[in-house]
Amino acid sequence: MRGKKKSGREELFPTDRPVDPDRMIGREHDVNRIATALETGQNLRILAPRRTGKTTVCNATLARLRERGWYAASLDLMQPAGAAGLAQYLTRSLLACRPQFQRALSEARSGWERLSDRLRVEASMDLGDGIRIAFGPNPRQLDPHSALAEAFALPQRLAEKDDRPVALFIDELQELAAPAAPFGDPQRLQALMRSTFQRSGGVSLLFAGSREHAMEDIFRPDAPLGGFGGSYPLSEITTAEWEEGIGERFESASLVAEPAVVRRVVELGARHPRATMLVAAEAFTAAREAGAPTLNASSVELAWEKACSHDAERCRIVVERMRRLKFAKGTDVALLVARALATGDAPYSVDAHAEQVRRALDSLNDIGVAEQLGHRSWRIADPILRAYLTVGSG
Repeated sequence: MRGKKKSGREELFPTDRPVDPDRMIGREHDVNRIATALETGQNLRILAPRRTGKTTVCNATLARLRERGWYAASLDLMQPAGAAGLAQYLTRSLLACRPQFQRALSEARSGWERLSDRLRVEASMDLGDGIRIAFGPNPRQLDPHSALAEAFALPQRLAEKDDRPVALFIDELQELAAPAAPFGDPQRLQALMRSTFQRSGGVSLLFAGSREHAMEDIFRPDAPLGGFGGSYPLSEITTAEWEEGIGERFESASLVAEPAVVRRVVELGARHPRATMLVAAEAFTAAREAGAPTLNASSVELAWEKACSHDAERCRIVVERMRRLKFAKGTDVALLVARALATGDAPYSVDAHAEQVRRALDSLNDIGVAEQLGHRSWRIADPILRAYLTVGSG
């Protein structure tokens, strides 16, 4: 067991952010395999719905590579504002790999001029004037394409200058091809990435995305990034891994929970990362509020009810999003299909044309509601959403 340390609810059972690498439950094999692949020069892409642990695994992989002497930087495409903002964010993340810059960057968020003369000169001489984009007060004043070209070239320059391999993790990659084109022309941007990264022999790339069809479009054979890197499917976190991990967290909080009680937490969460963590979090909160040193079966059942109540608004928003997925005039096909899956019925049992059902399933998969288990076999992965749909709410 990892070392004990008492923590609050969010540290023990995070539900709306990635889990810290040293608190990850299961998937150690994934981390080892991904790290080994990157070390051998492979580029990988991971597809998984949001809040199912892909970012946690990728962050743990970066931590593993840093331990082995790599530079490792990450970029979340849900964060930057525009192409120039993307270039600035990426450049800062890469510069922070250098130990001498880590503290200076944290203290100089607002401007290049606040860095010491020594660091400014050192950075410019080593890596070129292009890195000034990291500290410009207004990234919108930059030429976006030139800024991105400089930022994408920086990992290889850093690898060559410091004689260290670089791992770059780009999360939510599907945003490159979002309809609003937040970073400029998607095809031009992806072509720039391809032309730059295929010449970056000291850099290994790890991509992650949460929308299947958008990711398929980005990597289709005739697309600029077609065939760039291999696909890696994340493993399921086993029941035993969940029970061990949740049990350790209760123990670290000095909360006694018998194996059967921990097993019930995992059963209610259906091994879904966010749902399992949320049920455990509600159980932990209830025990703390009651001042009870022991977690019993009845408190776990109450925790499930609280978890469902906690997520009711989120489920309502998901239902409204499903209603907007129109495939036939006046018919909520996507919602009908989702409710069929929630109750265990076959998706093609709904009163709709087969092609409409197929499109509804694809769309439900894209928004992270449904996942395919096999040929014509689908499920609602989140047990809380499944329960919400089963009772007909919304």
